[in-house]
Parts: sequence; C-alpha cells; structure tokens
Amino acid sequence: MQRKILLGGFVLSLWVIAGSALADTFPSKPINLWVGWGAGSGTDVSQRAIANIAFKILKQPIVVSNVTGGGGTLALGRLKVEKPDGYTLCNNSTGVLGRVPHLQPVPFNVQDPLKDFTPIMGYSYYFYALAVKSDSP
Repeated sequence: MQRKILLGGFVLSLWVIAGSALADTFPSKPINLWVGWGAGSGTDVSQRAIANIAFKILKQPIVVSNVTGGGGTLALGRLKVEKPDGYTLCNNSTGVLGRVPHLQPVPFNVQDPLKDFTPIMGYSYYFYALAVKSDSP
C-alpha cells in the first residue's frame, strides 16, 4: 500500500512539474533521473526500483544515472542549468542543501535553494543522533 501511495505521489509530481504547456503529451520522451550517489548505494537501488514501477504507469522510461561528486552537489549543480520541463529530475538529500554548504562551496543558491529547485516529493527519511558512552567524561 505504501509503495502505491509513494509511486502515485511520484507520478503526480511529474505531471505537475511539467506544467500546463505539456499537459496533453507529458511524458512524450524518456525522463532522466540523476542520483547524486554511487551505483549500488541504497539511494541508487531505491531510485531504480521507483523508476521501474513508474515506467509501467507513465509508459516512458526513466533513465537513472549516477552523477556523483561533491557530496551530492555536482548533480544539483548540473540540474540548476537544465531546462525546467520535468524531463530531468535529481534525487538528493536535505543534507546536501542544509549541511554541505557549510563545509564547501556549492553551485546553487544556499540562502534560498527554492530559487534554483522545485522539490516534488520526499520518500525516505534518515534519523541521526549524537551518542557518547555513558561513562564518558
């Protein structure tokens, strides 16, 4: 059930992002989905699974490519200059938008990433915590 809801959100997001100009024909060609991490990573595997299911609904292939480097920022830098037509998507994390800019220069607007990107869905959340031994000084 969750899988169908997740996929439904993904497909709906693609239609919304394409805009009314493409409403009658979207998608009319393959969709590119860039993953900012290496082949075989958890993110890569999950994106390929989602792409395979979305293909059955959209009747267009979703071509998953790994665009690695810069802690995920290389993919976003490339996405920033793409035509915003819904045919190029990028999977990335909130860490790349919120944490990485404090550690290195990034090729997108740090103060307001929504000027450069339109988020269309979330599908996974990672929870982090700091821990220390209980007897630590």
